[in-house]
Amino acid sequence: MSGFLYKELVQNKFRLVLTVVIAFCAVFLPLFLVFIDEESVPEKNFMIFVYEGTILRYAMIVLGFIASWITIEWFSAGDRTKKWGYFTASTPQGIAGFVFSKYIFMAFHSALYFSFCILFSYILRFVGDCVGEFDIPALLKLFVAMFFIQLVCIAIDFPFSVRFGEKTGGIIKIVMYMFIAIVAILIFLQNPDGVTDFVDKTLTKLLKGDFPSYTKFILAAGSVVLFAVSALISRFLYLTGIEKYSK
Repeated sequence: MSGFLYKELVQNKFRLVLTVVIAFCAVFLPLFLVFIDEESVPEKNFMIFVYEGTILRYAMIVLGFIASWITIEWFSAGDRTKKWGYFTASTPQGIAGFVFSKYIFMAFHSALYFSFCILFSYILRFVGDCVGEFDIPALLKLFVAMFFIQLVCIAIDFPFSVRFGEKTGGIIKIVMYMFIAIVAILIFLQNPDGVTDFVDKTLTKLLKGDFPSYTKFILAAGSVVLFAVSALISRFLYLTGIEKYSK
């Protein structure tokens, strides 16, 4: 398995650098946007950022989450060929070693992204304190929760690519996500005020960590268990899906 992990590191080293760049943009880009007005003094810009840039920060965090997830999807682009699949099956580690190494590396990538998000958030907090003692939230609990949510997304998403290949699997996932989006939109249209209020309360609780301990445990443990189960499923689906891969 160590050989497969080394292959992942060499093959995706530039994508890991891109991951750090995405984390930097997700945290600092909202701050840069409030400095477009060169006539404003730094203290005023920071005040705008702290008191009026919260929504922009949340939007960038969501976009960064999506961009990081897409980057993970790219990890398997070079491995979805029949020749590579059959070669993998012939190695001492076999399919199990390859699939499990892939999941380990995806978890590492996700942890790397959110670790840098947290690091940059604390740097931003330090800068705000130095400029004018502005209390900028580091959003540690939000990033930790999103890390486990991303593990769930990977666990649900990846077996489709393993079983049906890049093209067909991508189509199936797009249809699935569109269905979820349509259902979400219909729910929102039925009760927009209720949905908005629910999202606002949930986000507020998440930022404050105002959840029962068992809820946090369920999210963390459940995501890890689902991730492990997904790896097992992908291990058994891999050979079945090879014929769906390109030559």
